[in-house]
Amino acid sequence: MLEILAASLLSSIIIISYGEFFCHILFSKNFCSKISKCEKSLVGIIFLTFLAVFLNFITPLSKEICAIVFLIGVLIYLKNKIWSDYLLLIFTSVLSLVLIAYSNINRPDAGLYHLPIISMINESKIIFGSSNIHFRFAHGSIIQNFSALYNIYFFKINIITISTASIFSFFVYFLSEKLIFYIKKNNKIFSVTFLITLIFTIYSFNRYSGYGNDAVAHIYFIYFFLIILINDFSQSFRNDLLIKVILVSCFLIGLKLFMILTFIITIILIIQFDKKMIILRKKSFYICFFFLLLISLKSLSISGCILYPLKFTCLKSLKIYNEEQITNTSEMSEAWAKGWPDQDGPISDYSDYNEKFKWFMTWKDNHLKFILEKIAPLYILLILISSIFLICSDKSTVKKNDENNRSIKNYKILLVFLIFCNSFWFFKFPLYRFGASYLYCLTLILFLVFTDKIINSTSIKIIKYLSIIFVFLSFTGFFYKNLNRITIKSNTNNNVWPKISYLKKFDKIKINDNG
Repeated sequence: MLEILAASLLSSIIIISYGEFFCHILFSKNFCSKISKCEKSLVGIIFLTFLAVFLNFITPLSKEICAIVFLIGVLIYLKNKIWSDYLLLIFTSVLSLVLIAYSNINRPDAGLYHLPIISMINESKIIFGSSNIHFRFAHGSIIQNFSALYNIYFFKINIITISTASIFSFFVYFLSEKLIFYIKKNNKIFSVTFLITLIFTIYSFNRYSGYGNDAVAHIYFIYFFLIILINDFSQSFRNDLLIKVILVSCFLIGLKLFMILTFIITIILIIQFDKKMIILRKKSFYICFFFLLLISLKSLSISGCILYPLKFTCLKSLKIYNEEQITNTSEMSEAWAKGWPDQDGPISDYSDYNEKFKWFMTWKDNHLKFILEKIAPLYILLILISSIFLICSDKSTVKKNDENNRSIKNYKILLVFLIFCNSFWFFKFPLYRFGASYLYCLTLILFLVFTDKIINSTSIKIIKYLSIIFVFLSFTGFFYKNLNRITIKSNTNNNVWPKISYLKKFDKIKINDNG
C-alpha cells in the first residue's frame, strides 16, 4: 500500500509540475494566473502525453528516458515551490491509491492491446506497419504513451496503472473546486452544473477495472463541454480560451477516433471569432497544430491511414497499407458495437448486419437494456434535484440584472452539437462505453435549459446544503465500495497492485533476409 501511495504522490507531483510549466508556455501570463493548479494539471497531462508521443518517434521510452522526464518534473516542482497547494497533492494521491489498490486491469482489452502497446512503446520506437501484425495495434490510444512514461526505476512495472487513476483524481478535484467556487460566487446555474457532473463522474468511474481507453476520453470530453459551457468567448481572455478548446480537442482525437466530432464545435468557435489572425499568429496555435500533426503521423506510421480505419484518410501508395484489413476492421468494429455476437438464428456477415437497421432488434434486446440501466441513476438524480428546487424555489430571489444568475452561454451551439454527436453515436457505435459522455452532456444541457428559471429562483443556501449532502453521499459510496473491495481482497491476495501479467516482451520477428 505504501508503494502505491508513494507512486501516486510522485505521479501527482509530476503532473502538477508539467501543468505549471506548460501553462506558461501555452497561455498568457494573466490567464495562467487565473487558472487553478488542478486545472493546470489537466493541461499538464495533455502535455506529457504528447511529449511521450513525440519521444517515441525518436527513441523507445526506456526506464532511462522516463526517469529523465520524471526527474525534470521533480526539479520544476522544487524550483517553483508548488507544494504550497498540499491539499491537491494529498487528495489526488489518496484517491488514486483507493481506486487501484487490489483492483483488476480492464479485461479483456488491457491484455489484448493496452498492455502490449505500452510494452512496444517502452521497448522500441514507433514500429512502421505494426497494424499488420494485428489490427488492434492501430486501435491504440495516445493514453498508452502517457502510461508508458511511468516505466521508471525504483517501482514495479505495475506503476503504469497509476496514470489513468491520476487523471480521474485530478478531474474529481477540479469539479469539487469549481463547485465550491461557484457557490461562493452565488452562481446557481454553474453550481448545479458542477454538482451534477461531480456526482456523475464519481458514479461512472469509481471502478478501476472498468477503465479502458474510453474512460479517459469521456473525462476529457466532459471537461471540453464544461469549458465551452461556462465561458463567454466574447469577453476577456477569449484568445486563451479558444486555444484551450483547440488543445483539448486535439487531445480527444488522439484518445479516441470518435472524439473527432469535437473539431466541429472548435471550428464553429474559430469562425465566430472576429479576430482570427490574432489566433493564427500565436505560437500556442502552432503548438496545438504540431500536436495534431503528431497524432496523424503516428497513425500513418502504424497503419498507413491518418485516421485509422477511415479509408478516405489512407495513403494507398504506402507499402504498409492493407486495404482488406482496414475494410474488415471498420465493418467489424461497427458490427460488434451494434451487438453482432448477440444474434439469434442465422449469423449475418458484418457488412450485411450493419445495413438498413438489421441490427436494431438485436441491439434493442441487449445493449439498450444495459444503456438504460447505466443512465437511469442520472435521471433519478435529476428528477430528485429538480423536485427539491421546485419545492424550495422563490421567484423573488431572482434579480433581473444579476450577472451570477444569467442564463447559460453557448447552450444553443452545444445543444445542436450534442444532438449531432448522439445521433452519430447511435447510428455507428451504439455502445454505452462509447457514448457515455455524449449521453451525459446532452442530458445535462437539456436539464439546464428546462430548469433554468427554477434553479435561479432557488436560494443559493439550498443549493449549498444540497451540494454538501449529495457530495458527502457520493464520496461515501466511492470509499465504501473501494475500501470494501480492498478489505476483502487483502485477506486472500498479497498483490496490492493491479495484475498486469499479460504484459510480456515481444520476440523479434524476421520479416526478410534484411532484418
